Amino acid sequence: MDTAILQNRLLTVTINDENGLKKRFVRMGTVGQVQLAGGPAFCAREYADTTPGGYGLAEEFGIDEPIGYDEAGENGVFLKPGVGWLKKSGGTPYHFATDYRLESPGHLEVRSGSDWREAVWESAQGNGYDCRLKKSYRLEGDRLITENTFVNCGSRPFAVTEYCHNFLSIGGIRFPEGYRLSWLHGTGAEQADSLLQFSSYPGYLSFSGEECAGVTGFALSCGQWEVDETVDFEVIKTAIWAMPHVVSVELFKRISLEPGKEAHWSRIHRFYGKQ
Repeated sequence: MDTAILQNRLLTVTINDENGLKKRFVRMGTVGQVQLAGGPAFCAREYADTTPGGYGLAEEFGIDEPIGYDEAGENGVFLKPGVGWLKKSGGTPYHFATDYRLESPGHLEVRSGSDWREAVWESAQGNGYDCRLKKSYRLEGDRLITENTFVNCGSRPFAVTEYCHNFLSIGGIRFPEGYRLSWLHGTGAEQADSLLQFSSYPGYLSFSGEECAGVTGFALSCGQWEVDETVDFEVIKTAIWAMPHVVSVELFKRISLEPGKEAHWSRIHRFYGKQ
C-alpha cells in the first residue's frame, strides 16, 4: 500500500492510495491517520483484528443506490464513483458489503505538495453514465479541509448520496468510555451523549428529515481532545456506527446532476485539545 504524508506544525496526515474494503470506498487517497502534535492520533480501523475493512476518513458514494445498478441487468456493470465500474453478481439487490468484481477502475491523476494533495478521477466508460470527481486535501492549522467537485460527464441524469465514514478513536481509548457527542446547530444541537450507549455491537443509529434539520456538523470529544466535522451542504441524514474500538459519526449529502452539471462541497475536520 502506497502512502503519502501531509504535514504542518500541528497535524501529520497519512494518506493511503488503496483502501482495504473491497470495492466500497473512494480509491483516490484515503486519510488513514491524523496525528496532532503534542496530542493523540484520531483514526482507527473498522475491525480490531486483521479482517480487511475501512479505516480513517473514508468517503463513499451510493451506499444504497450506486449509479445504473437497476438498469444493468443480471450480469451488467454499474458505476461506483471514485471506485470504478463493478460487475453485478446476478439479480440480487445491491449491498455495499458485497465484493463485486472491478471491471474498470477508471483513470486517476494525482498531484501533491507538503501540506496538500489533489486527485482527479474519471469513470471513462461512455455508456451514458459517466462522471469526474476532483478531490483535494489541504492543511490549515489544526484543520484538514476536503473539497470535492463532482461532474456528470455522461448523457443521462443521476442521483446518488455521499458521506464520509469517519472511523474514529481518540488516542485509542475504548468506546464509549469518556466519549461525548454533540450536533452542531440545527434542532439536534443539544448534547447527544445518550446516542453513544449501545446495548450490543456493532451499534447503529440513523436520523433523517426533521430529526437532522439544520445540522451542520458534529463534535466528538474524549477528555481534553476533540474532533469536529463541519460541512457546507444540507445534511439529509446523520448516522452513528460503533464497535468497542471505534466510533463513526456520518453526515450524508444528496447529489442530483443533469448531464454537464456539477456539484461542489467541502468538509472541514478540526483536531485539537480543549483548554
